[in-house]
Amino acid sequence: TFSARDTIQEVKKECVVNWNSYISARAMIEASRSAVQSAEVSSASNTEANNLGVKSNTDVWVQENQLYEARVGLTASLRQRLIAYVQLLSLMGKLSLTSILKTE
Repeated sequence: TFSARDTIQEVKKECVVNWNSYISARAMIEASRSAVQSAEVSSASNTEANNLGVKSNTDVWVQENQLYEARVGLTASLRQRLIAYVQLLSLMGKLSLTSILKTE
């Protein structure tokens, strides 16, 4: 009986951890999307300024690198959310290809 109670407690703990991870990832996705949009606008304006001779190539490269890093952050957040979602489905015994494809 102790083993069953321990298992139940472990599953509950994992549900809480993965739920918190899922919620956190959703917030990070929104922040990352804003960062990507901001970096895209900045990158476009720097490219135009470079074409006019106002900005150096180095400035443009720095901005392109920031855009790249923002996109990597967004991808990492999306990955974290998916992993947490799959873990929750698994803990609930509802993991299937169909359930995974229903993610937001």
